[in-house]
Amino acid sequence: RSFMAKKRIKSYNAVEEKVKKEFFMNEKLKCHCMIHKPYPEIKPAKKDPAFASLLSVPYAGSGGEISSILSYLYGSTVLDGSKNQTVSDVLRYISGVEMHHMNILAELIFRLGGDPKYAVAQGRRPFTAANMHYSENPAQILKSAVAGEESAIYVYEQLQKATEDENIIAVLERIIEDERLHLGIFRELLGEN
Repeated sequence: RSFMAKKRIKSYNAVEEKVKKEFFMNEKLKCHCMIHKPYPEIKPAKKDPAFASLLSVPYAGSGGEISSILSYLYGSTVLDGSKNQTVSDVLRYISGVEMHHMNILAELIFRLGGDPKYAVAQGRRPFTAANMHYSENPAQILKSAVAGEESAIYVYEQLQKATEDENIIAVLERIIEDERLHLGIFRELLGEN
């Protein structure tokens, strides 16, 4: 082989090793952003449209899952390629978990006899992008994420107290476990732990 061909192969191999290393690191980081435990099957004991209405708050309300998803995706985008790449990656991975929570809530609302529209019951604030926290400052993004996770945990715990359905309680508990993990990750990135 010519000198140039050998140089190209060596360069290709170096790039391939870098990509493999970055992929492994990203997969490792992604694994730390989720709990490796199955979610309970969604099988409420009976239809309960009133409770389904309550679930509209974390589902589509201001400060609910949709707010977290959009906030985390925004933070991930504005920090992508910066010296805060780890924060960007964590926000992106956690937004995926929050999307899964939305899917779980939609199914739970539907099985309880509700309609999983992106709307909330009367008297509650619906999601609006006007209430979003937009910052390009990593510390502010993380502080907002901490506040959002604390709020989500509180809301889910209150919902658990508002039902006697063991399946609903278990489903909400599993979501709470994710939110507690996310809270710990965001606090660690802020240097609070």
